Amino acid sequence: MKPTYSPPKIPLSQAIVWILLSTVLVSGSVGMGILYYLHLRDLRTRDDQYNISAIVQTTSHTDALKTVFLAELLDLSIDRPTNLYRFNIEEAKRKLQACSLIKKAEIKKIKPSAIWIDYSMRQPIAFLGDFTNTALDENGFLFPFKPFFTPKKLPEIFLGNLKEFQKVWGSRLKGEHIKLALSLFNLVTKKCCSESMFIRKIDVSKAYAQSHGQRQIVLVFEELLERKINGKWTLCVFPRLVRLNTEQFHQGLANYLALRAFLNKQAGQLSVTEEMNQVRGNEVMVDLRIPHLAYIQLVTS
Repeated sequence: MKPTYSPPKIPLSQAIVWILLSTVLVSGSVGMGILYYLHLRDLRTRDDQYNISAIVQTTSHTDALKTVFLAELLDLSIDRPTNLYRFNIEEAKRKLQACSLIKKAEIKKIKPSAIWIDYSMRQPIAFLGDFTNTALDENGFLFPFKPFFTPKKLPEIFLGNLKEFQKVWGSRLKGEHIKLALSLFNLVTKKCCSESMFIRKIDVSKAYAQSHGQRQIVLVFEELLERKINGKWTLCVFPRLVRLNTEQFHQGLANYLALRAFLNKQAGQLSVTEEMNQVRGNEVMVDLRIPHLAYIQLVTS
Protein backbone atom coordinates (compact mmCIF):
# COMPACT_ATOMS: atom_id res chain seq x y z
CA MET A 1 0.00 0.00 0.00
CA LYS A 2 1.44 3.35 -1.08
CA PRO A 3 1.78 6.05 1.55
CA THR A 4 -0.60 9.01 1.04
CA TYR A 5 0.89 12.44 0.42
CA SER A 6 -0.22 15.32 2.55
CA PRO A 7 1.06 18.87 1.90
CA PRO A 8 2.82 20.60 4.73
CA LYS A 9 0.49 22.55 6.94
CA ILE A 10 0.89 26.33 7.12
CA PRO A 11 0.39 27.87 10.51
CA LEU A 12 -2.79 29.92 10.83
CA SER A 13 -0.94 33.15 11.57
CA GLN A 14 1.21 32.72 8.45
CA ALA A 15 -1.85 31.99 6.32
CA ILE A 16 -3.52 35.16 7.56
CA VAL A 17 -0.42 37.16 6.69
CA TRP A 18 -0.37 35.73 3.15
CA ILE A 19 -4.07 36.52 2.69
CA LEU A 20 -3.55 40.09 3.87
CA LEU A 21 -0.56 40.55 1.57
CA SER A 22 -2.52 39.19 -1.40
CA THR A 23 -5.44 41.50 -0.61
CA VAL A 24 -3.15 44.51 -0.35
CA LEU A 25 -1.43 43.66 -3.64
CA VAL A 26 -4.72 43.17 -5.51
CA SER A 27 -6.30 46.25 -3.94
CA GLY A 28 -3.21 48.26 -4.71
CA SER A 29 -3.27 47.19 -8.35
CA VAL A 30 -6.95 48.05 -8.67
CA GLY A 31 -6.41 51.33 -6.86
CA MET A 32 -3.52 52.26 -9.12
CA GLY A 33 -5.66 51.43 -12.16
CA ILE A 34 -8.49 53.65 -10.91
CA LEU A 35 -6.11 56.49 -10.11
CA TYR A 36 -4.55 56.24 -13.57
CA TYR A 37 -8.00 56.26 -15.22
CA LEU A 38 -9.08 59.31 -13.23
CA HIS A 39 -5.83 61.08 -14.04
CA LEU A 40 -6.22 60.29 -17.75
CA ARG A 41 -9.83 61.47 -17.71
CA ASP A 42 -8.85 64.68 -15.95
CA LEU A 43 -6.23 65.35 -18.61
CA ARG A 44 -8.82 64.80 -21.37
CA THR A 45 -11.37 67.11 -19.75
CA ARG A 46 -8.82 69.91 -20.09
CA ASP A 47 -7.69 68.97 -23.59
CA ASP A 48 -9.17 71.14 -26.39
CA GLN A 49 -8.95 68.13 -28.70
CA TYR A 50 -12.01 66.69 -26.92
CA ASN A 51 -14.18 69.81 -27.13
CA ILE A 52 -17.45 69.03 -28.96
CA SER A 53 -17.21 70.50 -32.44
CA ALA A 54 -19.70 68.41 -34.45
CA ILE A 55 -23.24 67.05 -34.17
CA VAL A 56 -24.32 64.07 -36.27
CA GLN A 57 -28.10 63.71 -36.44
CA THR A 58 -30.40 61.02 -37.82
CA THR A 59 -34.18 60.87 -38.02
CA SER A 60 -36.70 58.85 -40.00
CA HIS A 61 -38.73 61.95 -40.90
CA THR A 62 -38.35 64.12 -43.98
CA ASP A 63 -38.67 67.28 -41.88
CA ALA A 64 -35.43 67.23 -39.92
CA LEU A 65 -34.49 69.84 -37.35
CA LYS A 66 -31.58 72.13 -38.10
CA THR A 67 -28.34 71.20 -36.37
CA VAL A 68 -28.03 74.75 -35.01
CA PHE A 69 -31.41 74.33 -33.30
CA LEU A 70 -30.30 71.06 -31.66
CA ALA A 71 -27.11 72.75 -30.48
CA GLU A 72 -29.16 75.54 -28.89
CA LEU A 73 -31.34 73.01 -27.08
CA LEU A 74 -28.21 71.38 -25.64
CA ASP A 75 -26.51 74.70 -24.79
CA LEU A 76 -23.61 73.87 -27.09
CA SER A 77 -21.66 76.79 -28.49
CA ILE A 78 -18.34 77.34 -30.24
CA ASP A 79 -17.79 80.42 -28.07
CA ARG A 80 -18.27 78.33 -24.92
CA PRO A 81 -16.96 74.87 -25.88
CA THR A 82 -18.13 71.80 -23.98
CA ASN A 83 -15.69 68.96 -23.37
CA LEU A 84 -16.92 65.55 -24.50
CA TYR A 85 -15.91 64.00 -21.16
CA ARG A 86 -17.90 66.61 -19.24
CA PHE A 87 -20.97 66.18 -21.45
CA ASN A 88 -23.81 64.51 -19.51
CA ILE A 89 -25.85 62.29 -21.84
CA GLU A 90 -28.85 61.80 -19.54
CA GLU A 91 -29.17 65.53 -18.92
CA ALA A 92 -28.87 66.16 -22.66
CA LYS A 93 -31.69 63.68 -23.39
CA ARG A 94 -33.92 65.47 -20.90
CA LYS A 95 -33.23 68.79 -22.63
CA LEU A 96 -34.12 67.37 -26.04
CA GLN A 97 -37.29 65.64 -24.86
CA ALA A 98 -38.38 68.85 -23.13
CA CYS A 99 -38.72 70.34 -26.63
CA SER A 100 -42.34 70.14 -27.81
CA LEU A 101 -41.23 69.04 -31.29
CA ILE A 102 -39.26 65.98 -30.17
CA LYS A 103 -41.07 62.79 -29.21
CA LYS A 104 -38.05 60.61 -28.41
CA ALA A 105 -34.27 61.05 -28.54
CA GLU A 106 -31.08 59.02 -28.07
CA ILE A 107 -27.56 60.44 -27.76
CA LYS A 108 -24.13 58.83 -28.03
CA LYS A 109 -20.60 60.22 -27.81
CA ILE A 110 -18.28 59.88 -30.80
CA LYS A 111 -14.63 60.35 -29.85
CA PRO A 112 -12.78 62.59 -29.99
CA SER A 113 -15.14 65.57 -30.48
CA ALA A 114 -18.65 64.73 -31.74
CA ILE A 115 -22.04 63.57 -30.54
CA TRP A 116 -24.67 61.54 -32.40
CA ILE A 117 -28.37 62.31 -31.96
CA ASP A 118 -31.15 60.04 -33.21
CA TYR A 119 -34.63 61.42 -32.66
CA SER A 120 -38.25 61.16 -33.74
CA MET A 121 -40.46 64.22 -34.19
CA ARG A 122 -44.12 64.72 -33.46
CA GLN A 123 -46.01 64.59 -36.75
CA PRO A 124 -48.71 67.23 -37.37
CA ILE A 125 -52.13 65.95 -38.37
CA ALA A 126 -53.93 69.30 -38.12
CA PHE A 127 -53.62 72.94 -37.11
CA LEU A 128 -55.26 74.16 -33.92
CA GLY A 129 -57.28 77.10 -35.20
CA ASP A 130 -57.72 78.56 -31.71
CA PHE A 131 -54.04 79.62 -31.74
CA THR A 132 -51.63 80.85 -34.40
CA ASN A 133 -48.81 78.66 -35.74
CA THR A 134 -49.86 75.70 -33.62
CA ALA A 135 -50.15 72.10 -34.79
CA LEU A 136 -51.18 68.93 -32.98
CA ASP A 137 -50.30 65.28 -33.35
CA GLU A 138 -52.51 62.19 -33.14
CA ASN A 139 -52.34 62.24 -29.32
CA GLY A 140 -53.26 65.90 -28.91
CA PHE A 141 -49.78 67.27 -28.16
CA LEU A 142 -49.27 70.88 -29.29
CA PHE A 143 -46.15 72.26 -30.96
CA PRO A 144 -45.14 75.07 -33.36
CA PHE A 145 -45.40 74.40 -37.09
CA LYS A 146 -43.22 77.13 -38.62
CA PRO A 147 -40.31 77.18 -39.35
CA PHE A 148 -39.79 73.49 -38.62
CA PHE A 149 -42.01 71.79 -41.22
CA THR A 150 -42.40 72.11 -44.96
CA PRO A 151 -45.78 73.51 -46.16
CA LYS A 152 -48.57 70.95 -45.74
CA LYS A 153 -52.25 70.88 -46.56
CA LEU A 154 -53.74 70.13 -43.15
CA PRO A 155 -57.22 70.74 -41.72
CA GLU A 156 -57.93 73.20 -38.93
CA ILE A 157 -59.46 72.03 -35.66
CA PHE A 158 -61.39 74.50 -33.51
CA LEU A 159 -62.11 73.53 -29.91
CA GLY A 160 -63.08 76.78 -28.16
CA ASN A 161 -62.72 77.46 -24.40
CA LEU A 162 -58.90 77.29 -24.38
CA LYS A 163 -58.28 80.57 -22.55
CA GLU A 164 -56.93 78.70 -19.51
CA PHE A 165 -53.91 77.52 -21.50
CA GLN A 166 -50.93 79.53 -20.24
CA LYS A 167 -48.35 77.41 -22.04
CA VAL A 168 -49.60 76.17 -25.39
CA TRP A 169 -46.62 74.45 -27.02
CA GLY A 170 -45.64 71.31 -25.17
CA SER A 171 -49.10 70.86 -23.64
CA ARG A 172 -51.39 67.93 -24.30
CA LEU A 173 -55.04 68.65 -24.91
CA LYS A 174 -57.51 66.73 -22.77
CA GLY A 175 -61.26 66.67 -22.37
CA GLU A 176 -64.36 65.80 -24.34
CA HIS A 177 -63.80 68.43 -27.07
CA ILE A 178 -60.40 67.14 -28.22
CA LYS A 179 -61.59 63.55 -27.84
CA LEU A 180 -64.52 64.29 -30.16
CA ALA A 181 -62.34 66.24 -32.61
CA LEU A 182 -59.78 63.44 -32.94
CA SER A 183 -62.56 60.86 -33.31
CA LEU A 184 -64.06 62.95 -36.13
CA PHE A 185 -60.67 63.44 -37.76
CA ASN A 186 -60.01 59.68 -37.81
CA LEU A 187 -63.51 58.92 -39.07
CA VAL A 188 -63.47 61.56 -41.81
CA THR A 189 -59.97 60.73 -43.08
CA LYS A 190 -60.90 57.05 -43.23
CA LYS A 191 -64.39 57.32 -44.74
CA CYS A 192 -64.41 60.57 -46.72
CA CYS A 193 -61.03 61.89 -47.77
CA SER A 194 -59.63 61.07 -51.18
CA GLU A 195 -57.77 62.77 -54.01
CA SER A 196 -60.94 64.67 -54.90
CA MET A 197 -62.31 65.33 -51.39
CA PHE A 198 -60.46 67.05 -48.55
CA ILE A 199 -61.44 68.02 -45.01
CA ARG A 200 -60.57 71.68 -44.44
CA LYS A 201 -62.07 72.37 -41.02
CA ILE A 202 -63.40 70.53 -37.95
CA ASP A 203 -65.20 72.81 -35.47
CA VAL A 204 -66.45 71.27 -32.21
CA SER A 205 -66.50 74.52 -30.21
CA LYS A 206 -70.32 74.31 -29.86
CA ALA A 207 -70.62 70.53 -29.71
CA TYR A 208 -71.51 70.59 -26.01
CA ALA A 209 -73.23 73.97 -25.73
CA GLN A 210 -75.63 74.30 -22.81
CA SER A 211 -78.47 75.11 -25.18
CA HIS A 212 -79.42 72.04 -27.21
CA GLY A 213 -80.51 74.33 -30.03
CA GLN A 214 -76.96 75.65 -30.36
CA ARG A 215 -75.21 72.29 -30.23
CA GLN A 216 -73.57 71.37 -33.50
CA ILE A 217 -70.46 70.03 -35.21
CA VAL A 218 -69.27 71.95 -38.25
CA LEU A 219 -67.20 70.27 -40.96
CA VAL A 220 -65.90 72.07 -44.03
CA PHE A 221 -65.06 69.85 -47.01
CA GLU A 222 -63.52 70.81 -50.32
CA GLU A 223 -64.54 68.91 -53.44
CA LEU A 224 -62.32 68.95 -56.53
CA LEU A 225 -64.50 68.80 -59.65
CA GLU A 226 -63.87 69.48 -63.31
CA ARG A 227 -65.89 72.25 -64.96
CA LYS A 228 -65.85 73.40 -68.55
CA ILE A 229 -64.94 77.08 -68.48
CA ASN A 230 -64.54 79.01 -71.74
CA GLY A 231 -64.41 75.73 -73.63
CA LYS A 232 -61.63 74.31 -71.43
CA TRP A 233 -61.94 71.69 -68.70
CA THR A 234 -60.72 73.24 -65.44
CA LEU A 235 -60.30 71.75 -61.98
CA CYS A 236 -62.44 73.72 -59.53
CA VAL A 237 -62.74 73.71 -55.74
CA PHE A 238 -66.25 73.55 -54.27
CA PRO A 239 -66.42 74.13 -50.49
CA ARG A 240 -69.18 72.46 -48.46
CA LEU A 241 -70.12 73.45 -44.92
CA VAL A 242 -71.73 70.47 -43.18
CA ARG A 243 -73.57 70.84 -39.85
CA LEU A 244 -74.04 67.68 -37.80
CA ASN A 245 -75.83 66.62 -34.62
CA THR A 246 -73.32 65.95 -31.81
CA GLU A 247 -75.07 62.81 -30.58
CA GLN A 248 -75.63 61.33 -34.06
CA PHE A 249 -72.66 62.55 -36.08
CA HIS A 250 -71.89 59.05 -37.43
CA GLN A 251 -75.31 58.85 -39.09
CA GLY A 252 -75.12 62.47 -40.19
CA LEU A 253 -71.82 61.88 -41.93
CA ALA A 254 -73.22 58.78 -43.64
CA ASN A 255 -76.18 60.86 -44.85
CA TYR A 256 -73.82 63.47 -46.28
CA LEU A 257 -71.90 60.82 -48.21
CA ALA A 258 -75.22 59.59 -49.60
CA LEU A 259 -75.96 63.14 -50.81
CA ARG A 260 -72.50 63.69 -52.25
CA ALA A 261 -73.29 62.53 -55.80
CA PHE A 262 -76.35 64.82 -55.92
CA LEU A 263 -74.34 67.78 -54.60
CA ASN A 264 -71.55 67.20 -57.11
CA LYS A 265 -74.09 67.17 -59.92
CA GLN A 266 -75.63 70.42 -58.67
CA ALA A 267 -72.16 71.99 -58.48
CA GLY A 268 -72.23 72.25 -62.25
CA GLN A 269 -74.81 75.05 -61.89
CA LEU A 270 -72.84 77.09 -59.34
CA SER A 271 -70.94 80.21 -60.32
CA VAL A 272 -67.16 80.15 -59.95
CA THR A 273 -64.50 82.80 -59.37
CA GLU A 274 -60.72 82.77 -59.58
CA GLU A 275 -58.91 83.40 -56.28
CA MET A 276 -55.13 83.19 -55.89
CA ASN A 277 -54.64 81.10 -59.04
CA GLN A 278 -57.45 78.76 -57.95
CA VAL A 279 -60.94 78.50 -59.39
CA ARG A 280 -63.50 78.22 -56.59
CA GLY A 281 -67.22 77.67 -56.62
CA ASN A 282 -69.76 79.14 -54.21
CA GLU A 283 -69.91 77.52 -50.78
CA VAL A 284 -72.92 75.32 -50.05
CA MET A 285 -74.24 74.66 -46.54
CA VAL A 286 -75.72 71.22 -45.77
CA ASP A 287 -77.56 71.09 -42.43
CA LEU A 288 -78.04 67.50 -41.23
CA ARG A 289 -78.69 68.13 -37.54
CA ILE A 290 -82.32 66.97 -37.70
CA PRO A 291 -82.66 63.21 -38.37
CA HIS A 292 -84.06 62.25 -41.81
CA LEU A 293 -83.87 65.86 -43.02
CA ALA A 294 -81.26 67.71 -45.10
CA TYR A 295 -81.41 71.46 -45.48
CA ILE A 296 -79.24 72.66 -48.39
CA GLN A 297 -78.52 76.33 -48.90
CA LEU A 298 -76.10 78.45 -50.90
CA VAL A 299 -73.84 80.46 -48.59
CA THR A 300 -73.70 84.11 -49.56
CA SER A 301 -70.88 86.33 -48.32
